Amino acid sequence: MAEKVTLVVFDGPSASGKDALIESLADGLDSNRHHFFRLSEDELDPNRNAIKEARDIGRRHGGTGDREMAFAIISHRAQIYQRQLTYLTQSHSHTTVLANRGLPATLAYQTLRGEITMDEIWDEHQQQGIPNPDVVVITNCRPETAHKREKSRNTVGQGLSGSVTKEVGAAAKDTFRRRQDLHQNFRRVTEFLRSKSLSVIELDTDILTLKEETNIVLRHI
Repeated sequence: MAEKVTLVVFDGPSASGKDALIESLADGLDSNRHHFFRLSEDELDPNRNAIKEARDIGRRHGGTGDREMAFAIISHRAQIYQRQLTYLTQSHSHTTVLANRGLPATLAYQTLRGEITMDEIWDEHQQQGIPNPDVVVITNCRPETAHKREKSRNTVGQGLSGSVTKEVGAAAKDTFRRRQDLHQNFRRVTEFLRSKSLSVIELDTDILTLKEETNIVLRHI
């Protein structure tokens, strides 16, 4: 990353505790007068529906749509990072960027059915000039825990990742099986990113309290 920006990417399966952790970290950084910026691709992407349209095109051509979706996501991500990080490096002495989702999500969600590999996604990221994170934080938990959290908050299927976890028309048992596979795939992503020499923190949100998670991450950034 550029000297003026520390990029921390937070990722994990839907309802694994990622958003709560980002909120807690933001409070901690704010109280310490540490300048930070929260980057959310869902909020900063002006045409998020184009990603789903790319998936649909892939399906109409007989595939799963995962490859087309992956490349569309990466293209959109490159534009967001170029715009936001250029602004931050020009405007402040140093900023910690708390990125809500990024490369790990694409690696986990889009490779699940084997149409595209993690190495292909990694290579495309590099070719698009997207900066590698200084730190990756992966939140994970038991699939049963995530399911209960979403059900209690009535957020099942919301957002881009939620719509990929719970596809339209899928039976409940198939959705849960897919959720199980995603949780396991995020563990594979952790090892893959470490093999690329990235600093990865893996947090088990079934065991750790939010305060413990926050302190672990703060010590790294």
